[in-house]
Amino acid sequence: MILIRGNSILPIAILAFAVVALFPGMGNAQDVIRGEFNLSREVHWQDSVLPKGDYVYFVDSGQWPSLVRVEQKGGSFSGVFVSRLRRRSSKDSAPGISLGMVGNEVYIQSLGLQELGGALYFSAPGSNQEKPAAEETRSPESGAVQVRATDYLTVINPNHEKISLEEAERVYFKVCEAVEKQFNHPDPIRPRIVVRLGASNNVLRYPIGEIQLKKWDQYRFADGVVDLAIHFMLPPGDRARLGSDAVRDADTTVNVCELKVCRN
Repeated sequence: MILIRGNSILPIAILAFAVVALFPGMGNAQDVIRGEFNLSREVHWQDSVLPKGDYVYFVDSGQWPSLVRVEQKGGSFSGVFVSRLRRRSSKDSAPGISLGMVGNEVYIQSLGLQELGGALYFSAPGSNQEKPAAEETRSPESGAVQVRATDYLTVINPNHEKISLEEAERVYFKVCEAVEKQFNHPDPIRPRIVVRLGASNNVLRYPIGEIQLKKWDQYRFADGVVDLAIHFMLPPGDRARLGSDAVRDADTTVNVCELKVCRN
């Protein structure tokens, strides 16, 4: 891994210590819900287009607004979606994705989660604001939450802290380019990242690609982008395959030793 300080790049070992020091907490695993779904056709989710295929999702259930990270199995799609409201469960609600129509386009309208006792709702494609139906209820905090997004960054700023989105983008791109150079990666690395300001602690949450900061700090932000860029450099299928290969290799080593080929 690498770390940007001015125009210099620090080596991997230094960064490993820096990330631990700057992000002592790696997030609460119990706040992240994991699930899977399949799409039999191309579907819109907010302003993104998901190709048909199998997907895995991770949902931030511990804070509002809730975040949903979606990754395609064996594919290149990865995205982060911010829910616009949460609705309590009803007799007609069911777990899983619910689809809607805008013209001839199919889009994901909601994601039902038994763990939340209800569903998360999302804006239709091309719509920044939607008026909720009468039976729908917003989280009490939702009216005060400021959400700003670019192609790769989403900033959740409930306390309206001072931040330059342009500065955040510049740091983001410089970090990604440095990671590409360090690992000789042939393709651009552009993970979708969420920055949540006004958090109680500086926390890095891998499953949903979120950097939580007490206040805006470009250095802590850069450290988080480095770690997440490396984490998402490989598609989820490749990450799982590397883990399986490591376990298989470990088992093979044990078996060989059990056959007394190994000597102390």
